[in-house]
Amino acid sequence: MSFVFAVFILVSKFIAKSESQVVNLKIGAIIPDADSIRILQLALQDIKGNYDINPNLNFQFSFRIGCGNSAGLQYASELYLMENVSVLLGPQCADDLYCVAKISSRWKLPIISYAQSTGNDNYFQNYTTLARIAPSTSTTMNDCIVSFISYFRWRKVALIYNASDDTIVSRGLYLVRKLGEIKVDILSYEVVNMNMTLMDFVRVVDVNEIQRTTRVVILMMGDNLDQNEQTLRLLSQAGISTPQYVIFIPWINHDPHQLYPWLTLPPINSTGSYSNTSIIVDDKLKEDFVGTYVIDADRKTTPTGLRFFNLLSSYNLTRSYVGASFDLFVLYDCLLLYVLAANKSYSQLNLPNTPTTPSTLSTLSVTSAPSTQTILSPQSIIQQFVGMRFEGASGFVEMDSSHNRIPYYGIYLITETDDFDLQQVSTVNPQKYECNSSGECYRLNVTSIDDAIQSDILNRTIEPACGFTGAKCDYSKWYIIAGAISLIIFIALFCVYLKKQGFRICGSANKTVAQLSWQIHLDKVEFVKNEDKPIDKSESDLSASSHYNIADGETAIVFNNVVKVRKFTQLKGINFDSTEANFLLSLKNLVHDNINPIIGMCFNNPTNELLVLSKYCPRGTLSEYLHNPEMRMDERFKTAFLRDIINGLDYLHNAPIGFHGNLTTSNCVIDANFIVKLVAVGMDDILEEWKSNGWITDQGGGEDRRPRAIEILDEDLLYRAPEFLRKAVPSRTKVIRMSKSEQARIKLMCRMGDIYSFSILCFEILFRQNPFGNYELTTEALINKIRFPSRNLIRPVIPKNVKDHPAMIQLMQACWSEDSISRPSIKKIKKIFSAIYKVKGGLVDSIIQMMDQHANSLEKQVRERTRLLEEAQLRADRLLAQMIPKDVAKDLKLGRPVIPRSFTNSSILFTDIVGFTTICGESTPMEIVNFLNDLFTGYDAIISQSDAYKVETIGDAYMVVSGVPNENGTENVKIISTIALKMRKYLSGYKLPHMPERKMMARWGLSFGPVAAGVVGLIAPRYCLFGDTVNMASRMESTGEPGKIQTSMEFHASIKAREDSFIMEKRGMISVKGKGECLTYWLVDYASQDESN
Repeated sequence: MSFVFAVFILVSKFIAKSESQVVNLKIGAIIPDADSIRILQLALQDIKGNYDINPNLNFQFSFRIGCGNSAGLQYASELYLMENVSVLLGPQCADDLYCVAKISSRWKLPIISYAQSTGNDNYFQNYTTLARIAPSTSTTMNDCIVSFISYFRWRKVALIYNASDDTIVSRGLYLVRKLGEIKVDILSYEVVNMNMTLMDFVRVVDVNEIQRTTRVVILMMGDNLDQNEQTLRLLSQAGISTPQYVIFIPWINHDPHQLYPWLTLPPINSTGSYSNTSIIVDDKLKEDFVGTYVIDADRKTTPTGLRFFNLLSSYNLTRSYVGASFDLFVLYDCLLLYVLAANKSYSQLNLPNTPTTPSTLSTLSVTSAPSTQTILSPQSIIQQFVGMRFEGASGFVEMDSSHNRIPYYGIYLITETDDFDLQQVSTVNPQKYECNSSGECYRLNVTSIDDAIQSDILNRTIEPACGFTGAKCDYSKWYIIAGAISLIIFIALFCVYLKKQGFRICGSANKTVAQLSWQIHLDKVEFVKNEDKPIDKSESDLSASSHYNIADGETAIVFNNVVKVRKFTQLKGINFDSTEANFLLSLKNLVHDNINPIIGMCFNNPTNELLVLSKYCPRGTLSEYLHNPEMRMDERFKTAFLRDIINGLDYLHNAPIGFHGNLTTSNCVIDANFIVKLVAVGMDDILEEWKSNGWITDQGGGEDRRPRAIEILDEDLLYRAPEFLRKAVPSRTKVIRMSKSEQARIKLMCRMGDIYSFSILCFEILFRQNPFGNYELTTEALINKIRFPSRNLIRPVIPKNVKDHPAMIQLMQACWSEDSISRPSIKKIKKIFSAIYKVKGGLVDSIIQMMDQHANSLEKQVRERTRLLEEAQLRADRLLAQMIPKDVAKDLKLGRPVIPRSFTNSSILFTDIVGFTTICGESTPMEIVNFLNDLFTGYDAIISQSDAYKVETIGDAYMVVSGVPNENGTENVKIISTIALKMRKYLSGYKLPHMPERKMMARWGLSFGPVAAGVVGLIAPRYCLFGDTVNMASRMESTGEPGKIQTSMEFHASIKAREDSFIMEKRGMISVKGKGECLTYWLVDYASQDESN
C-alpha cells in the first residue's frame, strides 16, 4: 500500500513540474487596420514553422484597431489592465507612441514599435522598456547625411527646410549642430509657404549665395518624397538643378500605397492586383526628380521577406508588389523580435520541453501553473533585446544597447531610364567603435560607392581655382585697385570737409538714419523734474503703493511723448558704418504692442552726452511687480502677462532681428494699461561696443539701468540657456557682420535660448517665486551647476499641490530642456498656450474687479451686473444641458478634457419622414423649418418622459439613444421600443400645418449593441456616437417600410430575453449594405392594451 502511495506522489510531482513548463504569452497588438490581424497570425505561423521555437511557449493575440487622437493610449491601457498582455506591439502612429512608451515604462511592460520616427528621437531615451524595429529614424538619417558629407570632405553645404513643420525644424537644427561639429559651414534657409512663387522663393532662399559657394543642397520639405516636388521645381527655375548640383532628399516616411511621386496606380482589377505595365508614368513630373539622390533605409528584399510575401499573396493580403509591402515586413520583424527574445529567455531556465497535454491535467488534480510573470519576467525578455541579431523580412536586424535597431542605409539615384526602381549607388553601414557616453557603440560610415558616381560627384562639387562662378579670378585687378584708391581719397577728403563744416557723422548710412528721424536734437528733449513726473490716474485708484517711478533713469518729454532717458558721457564723435545703420534701422522698425520701442538718440551734442530715449512705462519692471507682496495678481493677470511675452517673442522671432537674447523679468516693463513690453532688444550690444571703442562711458549718477556688462552676471545669467553659459554667443554687433548663413544659424540657436529664458520667466510669473530660491547655493555656484550639469539638472522646483493648468507646467518643463533641439518653437508655445487659456478671460476683467473692490459707489452696479450674469449663466447652463449630457457639459465648463467612453449595452433609434423631398419641393423653406420644428418638438416631449437622449437631427432624420450616457443595463431596449411606438402614434394624428390634407408617414429603425461616445470638435462641440450599432440602426430605417418599425436581430433577441410585452413579427432575410443578408423583425405594438394606454 505504501509503495502505491509513493508512486502516486512521484507521478503527481512529475505532472506538476511538466505543467509548470507551459507558458501562455498574450501579445497585445495595436494595429492600423483589420487586415493586420490575419497578417500577424500568418507571421506567427511562419515563425513557428521556420525557427526553432520551444513548443511550451503558447503565443496568443489580443488586438485593438486604431491610430491617432490618443487612441493608442486608450488601447494600451485596455490591453494591459483588462487583457493582462505580456507585450505591446505598436502603435503605428508616432504621436501615440510617445505617450504609450512613457506609460509602458512605468508599467515595466515591454513595447516593440514599428512606427517610423520623424521627430526628435531624444524623447525615447528614458523609456527603458521600448524597443524600436523601424529600419530608419530621423536621428540616424541625419547621421547618415553627416557621414556622406564627411566622406567627400565637403566644407560647405546648403539646407532648405520646411519651417512650418516643427518636426522638420527639429531635424534641421540637429543636422546643423552635427555638421558644425565636423567644421562644415551650412547655409540654412527656412521655407514656410509650400506654394510660393519663384519671386517669393528667391527672397527667402539666397540663390546667388548657393551658386557662389557650394554645389551640395539638402532638401527637407517633408517626410514623403513627393513633398519636395515644388521646391525642386523652384530650384530648377532659379538655376539650381542636376547635374550641375548634387541634391539630397532624406526619405523617412513611405506611403505603402504610393511607389514614387511620378507613378499613378490604376484601380485594382478583379484579381486583386495590377502589373507594372498598367501604371501611369508622369514624365514631366519625373523631370524634376531626375539626377536627385535619395537617402533611404537599405530595402533589399531578403529570403525571409520573399517567403512571407508569397505566404501573404496566397491569402490576397499583399499590396501587389514587394516594395509596397515593406511595412508588412517590418510588422513581421516586430513579432519575430519578441518571439525570439521570449524563446531565448525561456531556454535559459533549463527546463525540459515536454508540453502538458489537456488530458493529463484532466486526469490528475494538480496545482495550476505559475503565471507568465513568474516564469518569464518582462525584465528578462527586455534584456534579450540587447545585441539580438537575425535576418528579418525587412533586412538584417541587429539591436543596440538602447533596444534600437542599428540602421543600414543606402544612397539611391533617380535615373531617367528606370521608372519603377531607384539605382543604389552607395551603402552607409554601421561600423563598431568604442562605446561613447551615450551608449552608442557604432558609427555610420560609407562602406561602398559606385566608382563612376564617386568620380562624377567629385567633379561637380570640387571648387575650381576661380570659384564656382569665376568671381575669384580678377582679370582687371589693376583697374579696380586704381578705382578703389581714388574712391578712398575722395571719401577722406569729403569727411575732412564735413568735419570742417561741424558735422560729426560720416557715411551714407547716417543719412539714412537722419532721414528716419533717428537722431533727435537736444533742444527737442524737455527733461521732467522728479516732482513733475507723470502719474497714471488708474494707479492711484488701485493702491497707494502700486505706483512705480523708475529710479534708475530720468524722464523727459519728446514730441509730446513721455520717454525714459539713459545718459552716457560721450568721449569721441560717434560714426556709423552701413552695417550699424541697417541694424539701427531694424531696431527702429520694431513696432508691436509688446515691444517697448526705441524713440531715438541724441549724440554729438555740445554737452558731450549720449542720450538713449525709449518709451516710458510708469509701472516699472515685471520683476518689481512680481516681487512686491502688496500687488495682487490673480490667474487672469498671470495669463495676460504670459500672453504678452509670448506675443512679443513671436514677433521678434519672425522679425529681421531674429531673437531677444537677454530675456529676463528685469527686461520686461509694464505700461499704464498693464501691458507687458520687452525691452533691451539689441541696443545694449551697440552701447557695449561703443564703450569698448572708447566713444562713451557711464555717468556716475547711476542713471543707466545696466551701467556695466559685468553687472548682468549676478542677475540675469540664471535666465540664460546652459549652452550659452558654456559658450557665449557673439554679440549682435559681430553677428550683423557675418554671412547670411552664419547669421541664420546663430539666430536659430538664440531662439532656442529665448525659449529656455521664457520657461524660467514663466515659472516666476506663475508662482511669484525666485526660480532658484529652493537651492541653498550662491548665485555663482548655481550658474556653475547649470553650466556643467550633473545627472540631476538644476531647474526651478515646481511647488506641490499647484492649481495651475498641468499642461502649462508640462510646456514649461519642455522649454527648459537641456537639449536645445527638444525645446518647442515659439509658434508651438503660442498654439498650446492659446488652447489652454482660450476661455480664461482677459486682463481688463481683472482690473475692473480690482477697481470695483475699491469703489464703494459702484456696489449697486456690481450687484446688478452680477445678477444679470448669473441669469445669463443659468440660461446658458440650461441650453448647454439640452445640447450635451449634463456630466459632459460640466467637464467642458471646467476646462477638463472629455474622455471618450465605450458602452456595452445601448439601443439606438433612427426615424426618417417618407416623401420629405416631395414635401420640400412643394413648400417654402420657412414652411419646412416651421414644420420640422413643430414635429420634432412633439418628439422631444416624448423623449423627455423617458431615460433617453436625443443625439442629433439632420434634415428630417432624427436619432435617439438610450443607455448612453446613463447606463441602464438592457432596460434601454424597452425604453426605445416605447419611444418608437409613441412616435408612430403621435405622427398618425399629426397634421402638416400648411398641407393638412397630406398624411404623414415615417420609417423607424432600431438596433441594440455596443457603441463609443465622445465630444467631437472644439467649435460647436457635439456629443456623437460611433460603432456598428449606429450603422445598423441607420440601415434598419433606410430598408424599412412606411409606417413600420424595423429592428435588428440583436434587438429582437434582447426583447425576447427580457420577456417584454411587445408584439414582434419576423420580416425575414433582407440585403443590408455592408452586412449582406440579415434577419430582421417588425415591432408591431404593445402586447396589452394597458401598456398602450
